Amino acid sequence: MAEKELEAALREKSAKLRAYLRKFNTESVLGLCASTIATSDDLIHSTGLSSPYKQLMYLCALHLSSDPAGDVPFETDEIEKARAILEEIINAYVFLFFPPPGTKREELSADWFRSRDISMLYFLHYFNTTDLRYEDQIEQCGTSLFEPFDAYVYETCGFHVATAFNFSKHCGELLQANLDAIVRFKEQAEGARDDVLVCCPRNTLT
Repeated sequence: MAEKELEAALREKSAKLRAYLRKFNTESVLGLCASTIATSDDLIHSTGLSSPYKQLMYLCALHLSSDPAGDVPFETDEIEKARAILEEIINAYVFLFFPPPGTKREELSADWFRSRDISMLYFLHYFNTTDLRYEDQIEQCGTSLFEPFDAYVYETCGFHVATAFNFSKHCGELLQANLDAIVRFKEQAEGARDDVLVCCPRNTLT
């Protein structure tokens, strides 16, 4: 697919999704997206989206930019219809990294390769870039990468891949518990200080 055709296809799909979302109530669109993110233990499987956080955020932004005027509630069936268009949009970007059909390698410039050396890396790490990554995606990615080598890891290191992940998770939970304890202590100290100041005005403390 030529770049101009791809750009036209992306504009068409985005316009299609924007028009579809415009009829829905804004509170229900944002609310359903937020509750989906907050309550799902596995967004990839529960939503069927390749990059759930980013695609749901994109859906919300697209809805808000569509000058919504409808009162139709946005429910589970509606998000399923939107999901199909969201996947069409993200999958279309893949064609940006391929030359037009029939193009020979020697016809491609050094700049063409250089630009894709940079942009393809970002695309391949799309799920885990910026602060929109989430723990389940990182864990699933790590498991899929290392589990095929479980026998080799056990033979050379003496433990299984799952054991390493469990240990890492335990360390994270331990660190988080310690940090939470520090926060609680700080809150308690501030509360005790406030109680003292209430009982003893500042001008009586020397």
